[in-house]
Amino acid sequence: MLKKLKMDLHIHTCLSPCGEREMVPSKIISQAKKMGLDVIGICDHNSAENVVAVKKQR
Repeated sequence: MLKKLKMDLHIHTCLSPCGEREMVPSKIISQAKKMGLDVIGICDHNSAENVVAVKKQR
């Protein structure tokens, strides 16, 4: 049987020009947990620097 996963695969952190200053890794993970998300995808523009930081917050 397949397991259903709740996902948001398009999340920008504060490193993206379109991201808000508050969108730091710890707050992103906190909000994802509140929303019951199983999977998130960080997709900042011109940077992958916060991917590791987000992974450390799990």
